[in-house]
Amino acid sequence: MIGTIYINGVIGEDTTLLDVIKQVKAQSTAESFLVKIDSQGGYVDAGNDIYNYLKNLSQSITTYTTRAFSIASVIFMSGDNRIIPDGAENALMIHLPWLEAAGDYSTLNEYLGELKATEDKLVKFYAEALDLDRDTIHSLLKSETYLSATQAIELGFATQLQVAPKAVAILHNNKEEKEESLMNKLNKKIDALMNLVSKKIKAELVLQDATGVELVFPDLDATEVPAVDAKIVVDNKPAEGEFIMPDGSTIIASNGEVKEIKTAEEEVSADEPEIEEPLAKAEIIKEVAKWEMDVINTSFEIGEILKYTYEEVEYSCGAGEYELADGSRIIADADGKIVEVKPAVAEPETDEASIDEPVESNNEDIEKLLGIIEVMAQKNVELETKFQALAKNIGSDFNPTNTKENKTNVKASTENTSRAFQILTSKIK
Repeated sequence: MIGTIYINGVIGEDTTLLDVIKQVKAQSTAESFLVKIDSQGGYVDAGNDIYNYLKNLSQSITTYTTRAFSIASVIFMSGDNRIIPDGAENALMIHLPWLEAAGDYSTLNEYLGELKATEDKLVKFYAEALDLDRDTIHSLLKSETYLSATQAIELGFATQLQVAPKAVAILHNNKEEKEESLMNKLNKKIDALMNLVSKKIKAELVLQDATGVELVFPDLDATEVPAVDAKIVVDNKPAEGEFIMPDGSTIIASNGEVKEIKTAEEEVSADEPEIEEPLAKAEIIKEVAKWEMDVINTSFEIGEILKYTYEEVEYSCGAGEYELADGSRIIADADGKIVEVKPAVAEPETDEASIDEPVESNNEDIEKLLGIIEVMAQKNVELETKFQALAKNIGSDFNPTNTKENKTNVKASTENTSRAFQILTSKIK
């Protein structure tokens, strides 16, 4: 970005060092500065201060003038590149410093000493800047010399003449694009930026679009932001059309006013309407232990938002655990974002028949099984009787009352078997 600094009127009154500093600070992103001078001169100390400040800036400086008289010519010399319009008459004027003073002899004598010192510094400055001897410089200053654009180039005050544009008819070959030098582009910008400003400096807002065209907002300060209805000028004429800015936004102007400002996100081609992709219905999901709903999601990954529609309005599901058709479950937070996916758990296989399904069985087989169990129980009783007789023969303290308990146990076994038979037979119905 190229910043612009205006130096006008009387140096030290209409333009001060503080004015120049404010203009530079208001354009902190500028990579270089164009200093436009239109001044009849002014106070020597103020002019020297402005010159030193500009020379010490880290950005490159280009100065441009149609009138830089007296100490303003010193400020003009601060530019690395110094431009004067071709054909300009009396573009520069140099002379010996002078003063207005009143006082007694000693006071006036002191002033004269300061005046002489200022004169010597001015002669030395021009002699070193122009590579001329001091006597020649002193003669030019003493003669109050006015310089045209051509003379300024010949003496070394200016480094370049700005050539006035000429109307020509040229057949352009679109296949051959000529590259313009940086200085030629700068010349065109200078033409576009030349505005007759008042004696008081106004740091108006100047922006560049993506192609380098400078947009001037005369009613806005350099620190303000353009808005709708703001006045806008391009090439000294009311702006008209669309201007794409470096940040991707677009300023639309008509009759020198901003009609609309589109951000980069709002830019949609007029010839290519925005295409809305249809939302694929995923499936019906069920919030565990609550209800079922249709969702529009086509996938269920962590971080995705679980959404559904109601009366053509899209909503996010709330926090909860939802079951998919395949048995897997997803857990969403309050914003509907999926935070966990639980895979479906396969139910373990079992040999037991379902309660809802009838058991195919044969009553005869069951009766045979029960008969075997009863025979085994009887055998058990016979064995207990033999154990009791054996215990008596060997003098054991075996308590025959245990027989009752044993019979009870046998009976319990029989009852248990009967209960099993009831359960089995109940499933045959």
